Amino acid sequence: MLDYDTEMELYATKLDEMVRLMGAVAKMKSGDQRFASDLINTFNTGHALSVKQWEWVSKLADRVEDLEPVYGDFDAIRVMFQIAGEHIKFPKIRLVASDDRFVQLNFYPDTKTIKVFVDGWQGHGYRKYAGEIVDNVIHPYSADRMTEAVKSVIQELSLDPMGVAKAMAQKLGVCSFCGQRLSDPESKGRGYGPVCADHYGFAWGKNHWAKLEKDAKLKA
Repeated sequence: MLDYDTEMELYATKLDEMVRLMGAVAKMKSGDQRFASDLINTFNTGHALSVKQWEWVSKLADRVEDLEPVYGDFDAIRVMFQIAGEHIKFPKIRLVASDDRFVQLNFYPDTKTIKVFVDGWQGHGYRKYAGEIVDNVIHPYSADRMTEAVKSVIQELSLDPMGVAKAMAQKLGVCSFCGQRLSDPESKGRGYGPVCADHYGFAWGKNHWAKLEKDAKLKA
């Protein structure tokens, strides 16, 4: 026998989640927007949502509530990736969070999106998609992947790109850009070697980050 009071409470909760989703759509990235719109349209046309679909109603709304603007600016990093794209198919920056979780930022040509992956360092283990950085906003995939520690190291990178890359390289013993082990003292001191310096737009022996930031502002 149905407990109507309980069923009504459950349905009221679902309606609240749907309203929350509707209010969040405008802030979503394009892929999530399409998915959310499909769920909303299915609901509005009288078709019942499955248990899994209701879970996604809440999950998509949660992602918007977890959005976090970066403290610094990723424009210069995108310029650096674009320069590297002339030499490297998929430029990357490798980091490690305060909880020792490995983090990798991937740039894809013809897009402003920077994708974030965690775990699976240097081909060991399974690399998991954790979210994206779009228009200087962190869009998490899920809280268990885009943890506070992961977001924190991304924020540090946005504020001091070269300083963080150097610190990460010295901590890990490998270049933050190509992942190759740093051998000579000068490479270890800088956090990258002459090959990556050439690929990413840094003259060996001279920091060109200020120039990259200036170029980024001119292109904005």
